[in-house]
Amino acid sequence: ENMNTVLDDNRTLCLPNGERIKLNGKTMRMLFEVEDCAVASPATVSRLGVVWNPPEALGWRPPVVTWVNKYSPAGMSDELKDALLALFDECVPKTHHWAVRNTHEAIPSMQNNLIRSLCLLFQSLFTAEKGANLDAPDILDVMKKQFMFALVWSLGGNVDGNEGKEKFSEFIRDNFNIARFPNSGVVYDYFFDAESREFKPWEEKTRVFEYNREMKFSDILVPTKDTTRYSFVMASNLEVMRGSLYIGDTGTGKSVIMADGLWNSTEELSLVPFTINFSAQTSAGRTQEQLETRFEKRRKGVIGAPINKKLVCFIDDVNMPAREEYGAQPPVELLRLCTDTLEYYRLAGGIWDKKKLWNDVVDTVFVGACGPPGGGRNIVTARFFRFFSMLNISPPSQAVLKVIFSSILDGHLSTFQPDIKLLGKATVDSSIEIYEKISAEMLPTPAKSHYTFNLRDLSKVFQGILSLGEPQCGSTSIFARLWAHECMRVFQDRLIDAADKEQFAKWVQETLKRRFSYDCDFEETFVKKPILFGDYLKMGVTGEDRIYEAIPDHDKLPKLMDAYLDDYNNASSKAMDLVFFMDAIEHISRLARIIRSPRGNAMLVGLGGSGKQSLTRLSAFMAEFKCFQIELARGYGVNEFHEDLKSLLMQAGAENKQTVFLFNDTQIIKESFLEDINNLLNAGEVPDLFAADEMNKIVELVRPLAKAAGKLEIKDIIIQHFVQLVRENLHIVLAFSPVGDAFRNRLRMFPSLVNCCTIDWFTPW
Repeated sequence: ENMNTVLDDNRTLCLPNGERIKLNGKTMRMLFEVEDCAVASPATVSRLGVVWNPPEALGWRPPVVTWVNKYSPAGMSDELKDALLALFDECVPKTHHWAVRNTHEAIPSMQNNLIRSLCLLFQSLFTAEKGANLDAPDILDVMKKQFMFALVWSLGGNVDGNEGKEKFSEFIRDNFNIARFPNSGVVYDYFFDAESREFKPWEEKTRVFEYNREMKFSDILVPTKDTTRYSFVMASNLEVMRGSLYIGDTGTGKSVIMADGLWNSTEELSLVPFTINFSAQTSAGRTQEQLETRFEKRRKGVIGAPINKKLVCFIDDVNMPAREEYGAQPPVELLRLCTDTLEYYRLAGGIWDKKKLWNDVVDTVFVGACGPPGGGRNIVTARFFRFFSMLNISPPSQAVLKVIFSSILDGHLSTFQPDIKLLGKATVDSSIEIYEKISAEMLPTPAKSHYTFNLRDLSKVFQGILSLGEPQCGSTSIFARLWAHECMRVFQDRLIDAADKEQFAKWVQETLKRRFSYDCDFEETFVKKPILFGDYLKMGVTGEDRIYEAIPDHDKLPKLMDAYLDDYNNASSKAMDLVFFMDAIEHISRLARIIRSPRGNAMLVGLGGSGKQSLTRLSAFMAEFKCFQIELARGYGVNEFHEDLKSLLMQAGAENKQTVFLFNDTQIIKESFLEDINNLLNAGEVPDLFAADEMNKIVELVRPLAKAAGKLEIKDIIIQHFVQLVRENLHIVLAFSPVGDAFRNRLRMFPSLVNCCTIDWFTPW
């Protein structure tokens, strides 16, 4: 629209500051390449000649023929090339035609993108190291099998849901006899084994899990066929500098699988991975700053990875940035500029620096993860997603969930009494059953927008169960009550009214009776004397000596809380005057449980004056953690907030001190504050918070801590250790009011507020 005067005969560019620049009408012509005319007015269109270029005009075959001639392995005979093209002719049109009509994609893909994904995955697999020796007598057979594997993971990689994948698998088996997959399971369950030259199940490639008591819960990753196969496809794509995009609902393990795959391939493929988290407030300027801190200058006009390395940028929640007036997402457009080669104009993507000079970006690959559009997530232009091989990660099946949680729980219970060990299976089955029940029956509504349950919540139940040591679990009844307590803390505490809470308690009571043979009176167990576990019964005990245990005697708790409050008032300049009735004690117990676990963050939701901040200060004091809160003053803005965050992260990371950061919604002067908190919750860092000299100071402070943890004394690894310490030592407690639309909008714009926090809903006293 702003170009209309340039397109006129007088060729005048009118700038926002009122300046008018006359351009040469004889030498200047303008060419627009657009997806559609959605934001072009009739005034603009009438000044242009419009040429519609339908995708069918090119078709999929010419790019494939070019690719076969240009990128096939050196020494590949013409007969083999013809056989490869024949495979494309036989399989591609039929498969794509069927998939478009019979399967659903959470994010629609373009035909040319699927074909390119197929070509590049096949290119990565069809090498001598992976069994494709061109002189071997069975080379044609090997080529067919690797082609079928690549076909499944490109044209079928983006199929949504387990049901869709089963239909696609059935189609492949019924229609193609080129290379037969084994009959059991689905075609996604197999890989091509170079030694035996046969399809083998992914389980043969999956690492064996060994439970280690010393390992932090957040570091535990149970390898499954899902983590193995998605990591393999991503690594294969990286070998040919192709990015992968993982698509799936929250909690399906996209980020974990991506991080694990990158970490395991770091040495083999010489990767330098780093992460950028997107949210609704992410700007292009901020994204560019994050990229430029990682790029190294190779020579004039060329930046990218260190020499002989590949820089891999993982963008989490890539579809979160808000759209601008004309529908584009500026951070996404910036990444597209870095990736887009525009074959004939320049050979590499690039970026304009602050001096407005162009720099080519080399040896850099982008990989991403995102949820399906909706609920704050936007539709991203296909012009950007065409650079990725799209892989849809379905939620793990019940069988996979049971394998994951049984492996962890059986390892933990190995030293417990035999009768408690036997409850391992019942615990896993019950937890999955309760999770599936609440997900299906308690659905989000405008008033209950936080009723979104995902697998992170399920893992928090097991994290709580692992907190109880063997000496504190003397009987099966204590273990059954522990399971009920952890389910109620994770799921019931976020429910907003008495009816929902009572319904959930009845589910728990029924499950206790059916699976744990633990019969209890509803009134007695869930109303009058609620189940409580905590580590605060012994005053003055710190660190490892604080023991998580059952709290059988509720009558002593008010006196214990009074004693803690007296100590707090003696130590603090601002005294608090609190009365401890059972509701308040329960909220303190919940907060104590959240902040005692590494990476434990809480979101307290209730009307102003319901005690959220007072109880948080007392809970932090009981655990002997420092409680940090920003102080608003006149002129307080983004710079002051960043200075406060610096001192907070220094305390938690460089000084290695357990810290509680209490932040309430009246302190949100600018929404960008929540952008920073979203990043802290998700990644443990705020991009570009520290200047280069401050970062060097942090490296020196953290070096001894990293050395003690057995880490290499390399700058990047020390910074990584600093971020890890921040994530483990910093506990963010958000105190929000549910009144008005602001709360609901914030949850939609900043997904980590729900995904990375345990929610405690304060009902009226």
